Amino acid sequence: MKPSPQSPVKIPGAEVALIRALEGHRDFLTGARLLRRPRHRQRAIQGADRFPKHRRSSATPADRIAAGYPRSPSVRGTLSSMRPVRRGPLAIAFALVALLLLAPPAGAACIKRHRVPIASGTSPGGWNWAVDGSIGNNGSCREWLFGMDFELEGVGSWGWGTGIPAGGHLGRRFDIESIDGLLEDGSYRVVAGTVNGEVAKILFTLSNNKRLTVRPKAPPRRLLRKVSWLHNSRYFVDYYLPEAFVTGVATSSKSGQLLYRDKTFEGF
Repeated sequence: MKPSPQSPVKIPGAEVALIRALEGHRDFLTGARLLRRPRHRQRAIQGADRFPKHRRSSATPADRIAAGYPRSPSVRGTLSSMRPVRRGPLAIAFALVALLLLAPPAGAACIKRHRVPIASGTSPGGWNWAVDGSIGNNGSCREWLFGMDFELEGVGSWGWGTGIPAGGHLGRRFDIESIDGLLEDGSYRVVAGTVNGEVAKILFTLSNNKRLTVRPKAPPRRLLRKVSWLHNSRYFVDYYLPEAFVTGVATSSKSGQLLYRDKTFEGF
């Protein structure tokens, strides 16, 4: 009787060898199932079906050998002839992909958000002021968010921020960020802000057509030696009588070259 498709096909004399082979190659088969399942499954089936007529014989192994039949192929030999799974190159490939995905992009440098004091002082009427520089990641480690914060007693707190390259500082394209406010006692107005390091003079136009000249200052040298992201930045805090307010601004370099002009400046 022919075995049904559902019936297991036994290879006489090879059951013990098959069990031992499977036990000895358990890890190997597991790897083959994960990595090259179709190819290795096909080879194992072909190896087992190489001598189909011997499966239907009820003769013992000794009878087959006496009759001159060739020995049944060794299951262990069949498995050992399969191409080994090379895990090394695949593992290296996965590791390289992981490094590319997890490693920070070129030119990136993460920095913890923090502030450093730059300068402080007192107004002519005795109001205190202070300027701090701030830095931190700007959404990612590829770009930093640099800014300056102004504590102006009698006016309030004000600050600004802009993106700079990681490890860099303000560029030449930065022009000016400033505020013009009235002290709460009405004694003075204060204009404060930041310009790039190329600016040597700021000329504010007032609502009464007068001019207010301000000389921005660079952070202290001792601070610049430790904090590179403060390079190419200058700050200013200047008090003036409240007979008018700022309506325009122009900046110039040390040589007198006009760098920036805005005739629609508005303070508060």
